[in-house]
Amino acid sequence: MTQEQANTWIVTSLAVSGALVIVRDAADSKVPPVRLAIGLTVAGVLLGTLAQAAPALAGGFAIVLLLSSSLVYGGKAWKTLGDLLP
Repeated sequence: MTQEQANTWIVTSLAVSGALVIVRDAADSKVPPVRLAIGLTVAGVLLGTLAQAAPALAGGFAIVLLLSSSLVYGGKAWKTLGDLLP
């Protein structure tokens, strides 16, 4: 995996993870926690730094982050989005 590919996976996984948490919280009429922004920022910085030294490892971690957040938050998020659409 190249550094560009790893960076693409990192940005995609962080965006999807953040969006799933925001949709989940919106379903419960809650404001997303500040720790979400802090966590996404820290994860982005750490994975971006790792991508410079070991892109395959950083890309792998990003894929695991994407899959785990989809499994944990995805069900409720997709149900919420399905309820919003006619």
